[in-house]
Amino acid sequence: MEGKDFMQKLPLLPWLIYFMSWLLPFTGTAQHQPQELAYWESIKDSLITGLEVSGQRMIVPFPPLAMDLKIPANARFDRDTIFIGQVQDAFGTTGDHLSLLYHEYLHATYQVVKMYPVCEEEDGTIVQWDTGETFSYTPLSREVRQGLQHFEEEVLPTYGALTAAEKAQHLAEMEKTLSQVRDQAFIYAPSNLAKEEIQVYIRQLSTAHLGVYTISPKAHEAIQLRLAQLKESLARRVDYERRKKLAPSGCPL
Repeated sequence: MEGKDFMQKLPLLPWLIYFMSWLLPFTGTAQHQPQELAYWESIKDSLITGLEVSGQRMIVPFPPLAMDLKIPANARFDRDTIFIGQVQDAFGTTGDHLSLLYHEYLHATYQVVKMYPVCEEEDGTIVQWDTGETFSYTPLSREVRQGLQHFEEEVLPTYGALTAAEKAQHLAEMEKTLSQVRDQAFIYAPSNLAKEEIQVYIRQLSTAHLGVYTISPKAHEAIQLRLAQLKESLARRVDYERRKKLAPSGCPL
């Protein structure tokens, strides 16, 4: 198929879904990442040693690890276990993997000490619901930049031979697509969830400065993007809680 015809034959929405899902640091399909539990166990031991040497206090024991490649996230702490999921390519170094384990360890710690309590349903799931409200989402410049870079490096080469003018046209069209303001449904979840996630990311980055691990530029960029997204989400949740008289936990005041 001719490269210049390929994109024109695809509806706009699937392209938006594809690129926006890729941009979210903890969703999407991973490639070429270690899938052996033994690897993660070995670097976990290295992380614990690094934390001890740097003087970081470990409030709770490090949770056991397990693999679950069905999880559409780098990793997840759940049911007293850290599950390794679909690790994104942005987190491609051992240092990045160490930071992911530390990220989940922090979630385990915060949940044990109940630093950011949340309301739960009878079955133990955290409360969330469709508010029936929508909000206009303007993609962050970092999102657009990363999406355009991915498109140029990973997708455009599949179009075949392109002239400079054709390549420039595709890039301009994709930048316009990625920059479009779009309405999204507002699904409420407790603001404490966003607060915890923001704090965990901040500590994930700051611990790198202690020499426990080194975060790659790509992973650092992905974390910064996620932080920006979370801060926007936090503002919406706090406003909703104020209007609906809810506590940060999601429980009625």
